[in-house]
Formats: sequence, C-alpha cells, structure tokens
Amino acid sequence: MGADPVVEQARRVLRWIKTSGVTDFTTRSTQQARKAHFKHAGAIDPALRRLRVPHDDGAAGGARAAAQPS
Repeated sequence: MGADPVVEQARRVLRWIKTSGVTDFTTRSTQQARKAHFKHAGAIDPALRRLRVPHDDGAAGGARAAAQPS
C-alpha cells in the first residue's frame, strides 16, 4: 500500500517552504524550486490545494501566497 501521492507532494512543498525560509511565493516559483518533482506549474496545484495555499488558476503572473510561521 503506497501513500497518497498528493500527500507526498504536499510534504515536499512544505519541506521546501520550511528549509528555504521563503516568506511568500508563487506557484511558478515553487515549481521552479522543486522542478525535479513537478515538471510544470500545473502539476503542483493538487499539493497546494491539499496545503490550502491560495494558488493561481493559470492566470498570467499567478497568485502570491504567504508562508505562515508555525
């Protein structure tokens, strides 16, 4: 039994947020930082939805999200 792939992707994104120290980011900047795992910006959308991070819907420029310290 494998883990839910979206949960694994969300963990990758969360790990990147924590280790990189970013305070805000876009879908594209996140994808570019983790491009070994997300081949295009749309591939990261399910992980951002799982994390409940606002993300763009394909609009130019994309939405910015702020990392909330825990």
